[in-house]
Formats: sequence, structure tokens, C-alpha cells
Amino acid sequence: MPMYLLRHALLGAASLCALAFSWAADAQSLDVQKSFHIVSQPLVEALIVFSQASDIQVISAGEALKSTRVQAVEGVMAPRQALDKMLAGTGLRWRELGDGSVVVEIRLR
Repeated sequence: MPMYLLRHALLGAASLCALAFSWAADAQSLDVQKSFHIVSQPLVEALIVFSQASDIQVISAGEALKSTRVQAVEGVMAPRQALDKMLAGTGLRWRELGDGSVVVEIRLR
């Protein structure tokens, strides 16, 4: 096998491994302890602060939830715990999308 083909094959395999490790890290990011300093504020602003602190992408229907205020979250905890605390009593829930991101939506009874 020519050397340039071998080099391309090895680079391709290394790229696939890096992508797999990156995906696994994203999937576990909801359980990794992070430091949160989120004051009680409108949901839209709180989700931005949460996303910056946790490195987790958050999706929500911002306009529909614009008037919702969330609870303050302070301390070191897993992002899933921070989301639970922040959304407590709002009638909202969050769910994991499986790609390292979460969606915040209205809790259906």
C-alpha cells in the first residue's frame, strides 16, 4: 500500500475515534458536576446562563415561555439537578435529546 494511502487511512480512523469520544463526552455532560450561579429571573435569560455554565445546548420555544420566571440555582451540582431546581414550580419540564442537548417544554398532565 502506498504511504500516502496509509497516512489518509490512519487520519480517517483517528478522526472517527475523536468523534466517538466527543459524542460520549456530550452524552455524559448532564452528570458532570458544574458550578452554577443563576439568579431567579425570566426563563430565557436563565437558560442562557445555564447553557454557558454547563456547556449544554438548550432548546425552547422562547416566545411562548417568555413570561415564565425560574428559581435561583446556586452551587456545584450536575446540570440535570440544576435544571430540576431551576424549573421547579413553573409547570415546565426538560428532557434530554440524546445529542448532548436538552429541550425545555410545557409539562403535559
